[in-house]
Amino acid sequence: MSTIEKITLIVAIVDVLAVVIFYILLKRSKNKNS
Repeated sequence: MSTIEKITLIVAIVDVLAVVIFYILLKRSKNKNS
């Protein structure tokens, strides 16, 4: 596996994790408000 492929994979994983965390935080804040 080349370095570029590793970087692409890491970026993809981090991107997915960021979206998941953002979604969870959004859900939590909505639940607190209501």
